[in-house]
Amino acid sequence: MKKNIMYIFLGLMALLALYYFWPENQLTPGQKIDKMVVKKEQHTLEVVFKGELLATYQVSLSKKGLAKRKMCGDSLTPEGRFHVKKRTSSAFHKAIDVGYGCDVLVHGL
Repeated sequence: MKKNIMYIFLGLMALLALYYFWPENQLTPGQKIDKMVVKKEQHTLEVVFKGELLATYQVSLSKKGLAKRKMCGDSLTPEGRFHVKKRTSSAFHKAIDVGYGCDVLVHGL
């Protein structure tokens, strides 16, 4: 019985490691996009060009969950349309400034 539980545990750990390291769809260098859509309930970011879905990425939200942002500094994820700006320096890998104001960034996990 203990042996079976150990095999199940090791199998689940292997599946978790496979999921963690499985590559997501990546854009080609120079690929243009015209829209990024964050679906908060699904924790996904969709990248679109001319109506065609190019890639979907898993994203995390603020620690406070799905509530709507009310003011700067409330640690909630903003909603709405934003103009994407280039970001050259950040503590986050390849972060993008979305021009919200309070230094709101879209960044990877």
